[in-house]
Amino acid sequence: MWQDTALLIVYLGFVYSLIPQIIMNYKIKIVNLAWGFLIIAISGMFTSGIVLFTLNLILTPILNIITGILWAVVLIQKIVYRKKE
Repeated sequence: MWQDTALLIVYLGFVYSLIPQIIMNYKIKIVNLAWGFLIIAISGMFTSGIVLFTLNLILTPILNIITGILWAVVLIQKIVYRKKE
């Protein structure tokens, strides 16, 4: 399906943009993102990943769930680094 390829490119961009954010958070030990945003982003990524699996797309849901995992890493960083603020 062409939709899987198109969405795959979009979600590759999301994954690519999150990796430098995680590295920067690790270096400066501060996460300047709101709790609500992180929780909504994580739940949205996992929910849309499951929905995309039900549409018989293969690659896009996998990247969507990987993006959710990366947002969860940012949330964990926020929890860990909050103690140091």
